[in-house]
Amino acid sequence: LVHSSTLVAAGVWFVMRYDYLLHFSWSVIIFSTMLLLTVFVTGVSSLFFLDLKKIVALSTCNNISWCVLYLIFGDVALSLFQLI
Repeated sequence: LVHSSTLVAAGVWFVMRYDYLLHFSWSVIIFSTMLLLTVFVTGVSSLFFLDLKKIVALSTCNNISWCVLYLIFGDVALSLFQLI
């Protein structure tokens, strides 16, 4: 669990450093659609799994999707708060 949490934090930090690439109008629409789809699919999928490892993996994917979505729309503080 510590390894996956570290990777999530590193991924969000990477997106924070290169966020200027995400501010084109077409990329915001594409990324936000993909991220909202990921949030929905991981949330619904976690309802059907019984294995705790799979549920934690889906939760991790869901959290990083929320963090990146917050970053795309410019709320760095909320993205960092989501990591905590």
